[in-house]
Amino acid sequence: VTSDSLELLQAFPKNVLCNTENWPRRWKETLDLSIDEDKAYYDILADEVVIPPSNTFKSTYAYYSTQLHEIAHSTGHHTRLNRDMSGEFRSEAYAKEELRAEIGSSFLMQKLGLEYDERHLNNHKAYVRGWLDIIKNKPQELFLAISDANKIVSYLEDKSLSKEQNISKEIEDMEMEYA
Repeated sequence: VTSDSLELLQAFPKNVLCNTENWPRRWKETLDLSIDEDKAYYDILADEVVIPPSNTFKSTYAYYSTQLHEIAHSTGHHTRLNRDMSGEFRSEAYAKEELRAEIGSSFLMQKLGLEYDERHLNNHKAYVRGWLDIIKNKPQELFLAISDANKIVSYLEDKSLSKEQNISKEIEDMEMEYA
């Protein structure tokens, strides 16, 4: 993790990125995390990210990439970026959301400076390619997904910056109160 990426990392509640016990909570909304032995997903009704234990992943990269993919989904909640999250598995609407989350998570991994190799990059590409097959008659959807992925990253960065400013103001107010 690079020092430039620390602000973005602070956007996530520390219970979401499990191995980051020293990262302060910077994201105003709380996003619950549950551990499931079998699968990772975002539950929109509970507004909760569910992820298998870290020891079930082949690499640290895969673990964080999966968490960020599910966190990217969480930005579609009606209280955040309000994307259409109603698609059934393998439907066009579902494919569109999967593209946004996967591209968003790969952008976030890059921004956070988490190391990757050709295998990781190929995994992202294969996942995106699989969902593109469903919307192959609509090539503009890839560009819309990239645009929305940028919005996901910006949203998370903005939440981090806004929370950081609020914390700075609270500290300043406390210092003035006790001065």
